[in-house]
Amino acid sequence: CLSRAEEIAAWLRDHRECVRSFVVLDDLDLTDYLGPACCITVDGAIGLSDNDVTTAMGILTAGPAIVSPVAVALANCSQAESNPPWKKRWQDLERRRKERKKDKKEKDERNNNVIVSND
Repeated sequence: CLSRAEEIAAWLRDHRECVRSFVVLDDLDLTDYLGPACCITVDGAIGLSDNDVTTAMGILTAGPAIVSPVAVALANCSQAESNPPWKKRWQDLERRRKERKKDKKEKDERNNNVIVSND
C-alpha cells in the first residue's frame, strides 16, 4: 500500500515529460516528501480556503522554473524515502527515552549516595 506522497511521486515519474508545474493540496502535510514549493497543507477542519487557492494559483502560474518542479519534488521524495520523517521522529523518541533512563539512573545513584552518606 503506497502513501499519498508515494502515489503522487509515482504519477509524477510516469508523467514527468508532460508536467510543467503542479501543486498538491492535501490535509496531510506532504512537504517532507515532496518539498514545500509544491505542497499546500489544507486545514482539514475548515477545508479549502481562498488563501489556499491563491497560493496554488501562484505556484501554477509562476514563470518558468530554472529547475523542473517535478525533478525537485522527485528528488525530495527520494531523499524522504531513504530517510523517512517517521524514522527521524522514532530516533528522536528513542534518544529522549535513553536520556530519561540515564537521568533516572543518575538520580537514583545520587539518592543512594545520600542515603549511604547519612549512615
